Amino acid sequence: GERVALKVLAPGLVGAPGFLAGIKRAWGLAQRVEHAVFVRLGAPGRQGDLVFFTMDLVDGEALQASVDRSGPLPAERVLTLVR
Repeated sequence: GERVALKVLAPGLVGAPGFLAGIKRAWGLAQRVEHAVFVRLGAPGRQGDLVFFTMDLVDGEALQASVDRSGPLPAERVLTLVR
């Protein structure tokens, strides 16, 4: 019953040598991060050729949609977001 975001990895990347092992290592490291500004990352899953993660669902506009609508973000706004 929990709403989550689903991140599906590009099939071409999944077949690259060592890619899945690297993803599993990165997932293990991500599990150690606990901070209010980071979303929780679920365990990697696989359905046939698709490899995916679940993530916390964050309401709001996607960055690409914002850029498509208003153009690139000003440098000052980018710095504020990164900080």
